[in-house]
Amino acid sequence: MPLTGVEPARMNRKKGDKGFESPRPYKLTHQVVCINNINFQRKSVVGFVELTIFPTVANLNRIKLNSKQCRIYRVRINDLEAAFIYNDPTLEVCHSESKQRNLNYFSNAYAAAVSAVDPDAGNGELCIKVPSELWKHVDELKVLKIHINFSLDQPKGGLHFVVPSVEGSMAERGAHVFSCGYQNSTRFWFPCVDSYSELCTWKLEFTVDAAMVAVSNGDLVETVYTHDMRKKTFHYMLTIPTAASNISLAIGPFEILVDPYMHEVTHFCLPQLLPLLKHTTSYLHEVFEFYEEILTCRYPYSCFKTVFIDEAYVEVAAYASMSIFRSDEWVLKGISGYIYGLWMKKTFGVNEYRHWIKESGFPSTLFNKASTYTVLGILQYVSV
Repeated sequence: MPLTGVEPARMNRKKGDKGFESPRPYKLTHQVVCINNINFQRKSVVGFVELTIFPTVANLNRIKLNSKQCRIYRVRINDLEAAFIYNDPTLEVCHSESKQRNLNYFSNAYAAAVSAVDPDAGNGELCIKVPSELWKHVDELKVLKIHINFSLDQPKGGLHFVVPSVEGSMAERGAHVFSCGYQNSTRFWFPCVDSYSELCTWKLEFTVDAAMVAVSNGDLVETVYTHDMRKKTFHYMLTIPTAASNISLAIGPFEILVDPYMHEVTHFCLPQLLPLLKHTTSYLHEVFEFYEEILTCRYPYSCFKTVFIDEAYVEVAAYASMSIFRSDEWVLKGISGYIYGLWMKKTFGVNEYRHWIKESGFPSTLFNKASTYTVLGILQYVSV
């Protein structure tokens, strides 16, 4: 009888090794994220999530999830109203006026607050009480569906709104929003189990204005317009189990470019940057081929998306099946400025050239080695 995929792992497991044991009394299998209202002027979003979980213990009466900044309006479990408590101890690290006012005391208090909501310790900011009508259901370890309505106003993390102060509609102004932050920051923009150890499949839905484009993880299943054609909803499906920390979103009036060499790859950029986008991403297919060759395995997702935005905190943020880059306007300005400097040096001489560098406020050492640094900078960003 041939061995199954599980049996070899059991054979290699040492005696007494139970493997990974989840700190949570349930297993998350699927999550729906639906954001049906995005207001760029108020910098707010409204939506709901639905988590499908299977209890792993018979006496499960409380479910802890992660959520920061979000205002929770309503929680239902299997269509029954559920009571909940929201408590984020990191908002007030030092509860009382302690005589100890030093960095060491604050660091210890903050570490304790973070541990109190750590999902890998079975904790969370949102504690949901399972209705008594479902206790028998839980004892039989049957599925539970948790529906949570929430909103988010002027977030300080998780989502970043970019709204230029110019005239015109939001699309004409190039307004956009994107997810950001380091690991375990998905809880900042929707309730979830914000842990790399909790994987599940995802259904992602985002309703935006007709002139906007919503880019998220997985395959774009369909785009549905409303009856008045003023709004549309993007439906994404991510069938490979993925942690919440790898879920991302970017919404804006993006121009779209399908990679001419790899049709599974799609690029997005802000208006009027399409020529630069074509040049910047022209080598991406070679990067894919190199990685697949060196790792001797195929790219795990059926598609890949690159999104170039403004005001990003990092040069690149990688997520499941997509990456978010910052739009590098300095590349164009840097190249043109460097060429202008070469022309000035050739036409007016070295003294005028150095005077221009000094008046511009650039470090002279940078321009003394301009040829090296400029070429390296161009190669770095063109080959992304």
